[in-house]
Amino acid sequence: LGDFGILFLLFSEGLEVSTTRLQKLANYLPLGMAQISLTSGVLAGALLLGAPQFLDRFLPLDTGLIDVHNPSEALILALAGTLSTSAFIFPVLKDLEWEEDASGQAATSILLLQDLAVAPILVLLPYVVGKGPTDYGAIGFLTAKATLGFGSVIYAGSFV
Repeated sequence: LGDFGILFLLFSEGLEVSTTRLQKLANYLPLGMAQISLTSGVLAGALLLGAPQFLDRFLPLDTGLIDVHNPSEALILALAGTLSTSAFIFPVLKDLEWEEDASGQAATSILLLQDLAVAPILVLLPYVVGKGPTDYGAIGFLTAKATLGFGSVIYAGSFV
């Protein structure tokens, strides 16, 4: 059921962005990759270097929920903190008429990349924590399923 939710999300994003606009937005793809990589690295580093202990002075944290001394869990929290939602920002870009500005295109590109990054992160999550299947056939099947789903959404979105 979760797979269908991700496919519908990608399909709705594809409806809002034309193919020519998507090609323009591809110019800002390295900026989006840098944002996700650097932000998740800084957040994971902060979690591992004691940010929770610092925050515990102001906001009591329940250490039973997640062990932030574990690097894989720190990475998961950092990736979750890196992603944002386009549902809040796209209307603001439209209201302020910043969609066609360079800053608006960069913001749109980063937001779309973050929206699309949710699916691979969810697929890789079991492998990061060490509870995913180790059968290479299963991994290949998951990869093929994700590629086929994503490809079909892009193909169907080009006709709408």
